[in-house]
Amino acid sequence: MSETSAIPKGVKAVTLEQWKSRWALRTGYEDSGGNSINVNFHKDKDALLKAGKVAICKPYAWVGE
Repeated sequence: MSETSAIPKGVKAVTLEQWKSRWALRTGYEDSGGNSINVNFHKDKDALLKAGKVAICKPYAWVGE
């Protein structure tokens, strides 16, 4: 991953797709059909963003400070 002005130096980041795949596995949504994975992932992601627990610079996400 390249360092940018939005991504701090030395941060370990994952792509949003990698995060969503792992999230679906850990929450049990990987077997869900339809749009429930996207709806619930975005709800959880947005809550974490609002709380300052994660940061995003598309297509990457990392643990916030």
